[in-house]
Amino acid sequence: MQQNIVTVEVPATLPEPAQDLTAGNMYEHNATALEFVLDAALVSADYRYYLEFVTVSGVSRTEYLTPDEERKIRFSVPQEISAQMTALCVLNIVQVSADGVTEQLIKAQTVRLHFSPLENTEKRLCADYEFTINSLLAAIENDTFKGEKGDKGDAYILTDADKTEIASKVDESFYGLPMQKRMAVQGSKDLPLSADSGTVQSLCVSPAKDTLDGIADVQITAGENQIAWLLDSAQYQSYIDVQSSYARYRITLTPGKPYVLVRLRSGLSQYVHAYLRVGTTNYWFCHQTAAGSCKSMFTFTAPDDGVCVLYASHVHYAQENFQNVLDTDWQGLGIYEADAVLLQKKSFSEPLRAVGGFADSFDFATGALTRRTQAVTLTAEMLSDDAPAALQSGEHTAYRYRLFLPAELPARHMNGTAVLCSCLPVMPNDIATAADYASYIASTGNTEGVFLDAVNVLTLLSAQPADQIESWLAAQTPVLLYATADRVTAGEGETLILPQTARQMQVSPPELRADIAYAADISAVAADFEARIQAIENKL
Repeated sequence: MQQNIVTVEVPATLPEPAQDLTAGNMYEHNATALEFVLDAALVSADYRYYLEFVTVSGVSRTEYLTPDEERKIRFSVPQEISAQMTALCVLNIVQVSADGVTEQLIKAQTVRLHFSPLENTEKRLCADYEFTINSLLAAIENDTFKGEKGDKGDAYILTDADKTEIASKVDESFYGLPMQKRMAVQGSKDLPLSADSGTVQSLCVSPAKDTLDGIADVQITAGENQIAWLLDSAQYQSYIDVQSSYARYRITLTPGKPYVLVRLRSGLSQYVHAYLRVGTTNYWFCHQTAAGSCKSMFTFTAPDDGVCVLYASHVHYAQENFQNVLDTDWQGLGIYEADAVLLQKKSFSEPLRAVGGFADSFDFATGALTRRTQAVTLTAEMLSDDAPAALQSGEHTAYRYRLFLPAELPARHMNGTAVLCSCLPVMPNDIATAADYASYIASTGNTEGVFLDAVNVLTLLSAQPADQIESWLAAQTPVLLYATADRVTAGEGETLILPQTARQMQVSPPELRADIAYAADISAVAADFEARIQAIENKL
C-alpha cells in the first residue's frame, strides 16, 4: 500500500510554532506516515528521539526512533491516533547519560494533526456510539434488552452479568468522554461551570517571568468570594457610613456559618488600616503601624444575625484612594464559606525561580517540586590559578577571570544568555580578546559581565585587578542563576476538590502563575441518569 507522506521540517531554532497538518482520513491504519526532517544540528549519536501524541483519550508515546542517513524520522500513524479526528504530536529530542538519566530535553517541532471524516468513517462513528443512554433505557423499559446472549424470550430475567454489561455501557457513554479541563491563572480568573466539584489532577505554580530573587511564599484560593462585587472601584459609594476616621460597610452572611477571610497580598502599603468586626471581635488584616497583629488568613463564624462590618480608613476620602487600596493592600481580599473553598499555601526554603524560559514549579496535587534552575554564589575558591588577562578598549580596562563551578552542580541546559547574575550583566558570548571587548562595549554599553559555558566554566570580566578580586567577591557575593536539566521532586501530595461554589481562582504573589487541570463536573448528567434509572428500577 502506498502511504501518504506528511513532511515536517525541524529547524535548529527551537521551539517552533505548532503547525496544522492534514494527515489523511479517520480510522485509517498506517495509511499516513509522518516524516520529520531534522536540521544537522539536531542529529547526534548522543540524542534519542520519540513522539508524543496528545488526544482526547490521553497521552501516548512511541519507543525511541532513529533518523536515517538523510536525517529523516518516519512514523506510520496507527488507527488509535487517526480515530481521534485531531491529535497533537510533539517530536522530543533527549540527551541521555550512560546510566539512563535524561540530561537534556528539547521540545522540538509540534504539529496538530487533522483527520478527515469521510462517509465510511462517519458510519463507523455512528456504529461506535449507536448504543446510547437513551436507547439503553428505552430497551430496559420496554423489556427488549436481553444482553449480548440473544433473545431469551419474554420471560427472561436480567442476570447479574447483564447488569454488569449495562454498567459498562454507561461507563462507555459517560466516562469515555474527554473530561479533563485546563486553565492558567495569573492574578485572578473566573472558573467555568464545569469546575463544580472537579477533582484537581494537577495544580502547578511557577514564576510567571524571569526573576533572580525568586518566590518564597505562594497561595492559591478558589471559591465564591462573598465580597467580590465590593472589590471594584465602581462600588466606592458603598462606603457612605463614616465613623471617626473609618468608613464602614455592612456584610450579611449566613448566620452561624463558618467562614474564612483571605488576603493574598503579603505586604502592606501606606494606604489603609482595615479590620473585620464579627460581633465584638475585631480581626485586623491591614495595619501599617502594627503589622505583627495582622493576619493574611483567619476563620470566623458569622453571628446570629449574619451581619459583619468591614471598617477601613482612607477609602472614604476619594475614589482614587479606594482604587489604591484595591491595587495594594486588598489585592485578593476574599471572604469564603469555610467548607466551600480550596485554599493552598506553601513556603519554600529555596525560592521558586525562573531563567531563560525555564521555571521551577510545585504541584499541590502531587507534591512534586521540580527544580529547573540552579543558583550558586560565586566565591574566590572558584577562581582559576591563571593570571587574568587584561583587555583594553579606550579608557576601559577589564580583567578576564575564569571560575570553575563545583563539579556536583547540575550542568547547564544550553549555551547562550539563559543566565542571570545578581550584580553583573550577562554577556551574549565569551569575551577573550581586546577586539571582542571593544565590540561588547559598543553593542551593549557594558564594561563588565559574566558568561557561563556548557561545562560550568564561568568567564568574569571585571574592573577589579587581581589583588582586589577576592575581596570584591567576598563583599558582593554575586549569585548566579542558570537553567538546568536536573529535576528533583519533594513534598507531599493531597487530594484537591474544587468546591461547589468555586467561581474564581486567585493566586499570590502577582509574579506567580498557576496552571490547573481538573476533572470536569458531570453531576447534572449523573443526576438526570439516576432519576431515570429510579423511574424504571422495578424493571431492573
